[in-house]
Amino acid sequence: FMPDLPVPEYIPEGFELEELKISKYMNGSYWSRYRFENEFGEVFDITSNYLDNTDEDITMSLNGEITEVRKNDRRFYVVHDDYTLASNINFVLGKQLVNVTGSINYEKMIEIASKITDYTN
Repeated sequence: FMPDLPVPEYIPEGFELEELKISKYMNGSYWSRYRFENEFGEVFDITSNYLDNTDEDITMSLNGEITEVRKNDRRFYVVHDDYTLASNINFVLGKQLVNVTGSINYEKMIEIASKITDYTN
């Protein structure tokens, strides 16, 4: 059904998958969101926007205080929101724009993002 769905291969201890939502469009593109939660009410989401109908390079536009981090041959863009005091990790994986966000610390978010796999590449 979704062979190109990104797979999170690292989930911090104590977190469980609470919900997976997928919206698939007629042109082959889709949006997905994994939601994980622990017993203390901490949550994080992994969202993906897959663009199937383009041969062009994927680009993204980010607002806020942005820091670039490199790990496992990937570039992650960390955006800190001064209003909510939250951070999120953004990166391109194949034809997908992927985002990790939540009420967990920066190091865990980077570890989660660095171990998301796209099995079509």
